[in-house]
Amino acid sequence: MTRSTAVRALGIAFVAYFVLRGVLAPAPSAHPIWAMVAIAVFVMGAGAALVLPAADQRPVGPAAMTRCAAIAVAAAAGVLPLIATGFVRDQDGLIAVNATWFIGAAGAMLAVVCVRRHPIVAWAGVAALSTTSSIVLESFGVAMRAGLVGSILWVVIAQLMIALAERAHQNTEHLAELRTHASAWRAAQLSAARARRERVSVALSVAGPVLTRVIETGGAISDEERNEAVFAEATLRDEIRGTRLLDDGVRREIAAARRRGAAVSLYDEGELDHLTAEELAEVRRQIAEVIGSSTSERIIVRTSSRAGTAATIVGRREEDEEDVDLWHEIEVDPGR
Repeated sequence: MTRSTAVRALGIAFVAYFVLRGVLAPAPSAHPIWAMVAIAVFVMGAGAALVLPAADQRPVGPAAMTRCAAIAVAAAAGVLPLIATGFVRDQDGLIAVNATWFIGAAGAMLAVVCVRRHPIVAWAGVAALSTTSSIVLESFGVAMRAGLVGSILWVVIAQLMIALAERAHQNTEHLAELRTHASAWRAAQLSAARARRERVSVALSVAGPVLTRVIETGGAISDEERNEAVFAEATLRDEIRGTRLLDDGVRREIAAARRRGAAVSLYDEGELDHLTAEELAEVRRQIAEVIGSSTSERIIVRTSSRAGTAATIVGRREEDEEDVDLWHEIEVDPGR
């Protein structure tokens, strides 16, 4: 059973209770026909407040009824004491305090109006009910003892229930948002930790054999081993400076370029963090392709802060720093 269904069932139970009180009043009414009319008005007004379609949907609690319907129900509640007593004062003292069912019935109608998101209209109805009940009972104090205080408290409780329900819903949404952020942060931390483990693994696979050989020989390594140490140092530098520019394909092409004599430098300055996995894979594919086909003696790959450009690859000849023989820009969708 949903919350709205439970509230509606409770309202129907109260309607039945007050109808029975009106029919089985312990004291006779001076105007029995008008009392029956009052019961009919109460049933129609309370039924309308409970079952009329919603003006809008709310994330928590009953949906709001239309403003016109709320005003009509509140007006019916306000005039209910006058209808029940035939629109006249209690001239003969025939209205007993325990027979004023219509005050409680009107309060129940106004509580439903408040629950269905019209507290101002409900309080206007309370003011009208206080006036009319004081008229028919000839005293505000008597009206309070006859049930007006209970009707007022019902509207107060209804407003508090709605306020607390909405506050609880807001807190739940806030906690869900915090949990989402915490999950995202944890995922980012796990991803960063995994990336660090991968870089350490690559570093050990590259530098491990060289360092082992240096230790075994006491530093007396051959020229070929010395070149391998230089390659290992450059590879470690790539892992530090060019984190998001690297994948296995880029690493292979960089290693091949260095072995044919080219100097390769990578600079990742954090400009690729906004790219999707597919876009980043395409950027790396182009880097590997350009480096693999380049004949430049010095190759520099740098991320770009310019909109629409992910990275720039520049190639030069060693003998002429001003001679650029390779210029390639890797484009991305600037709208993403």
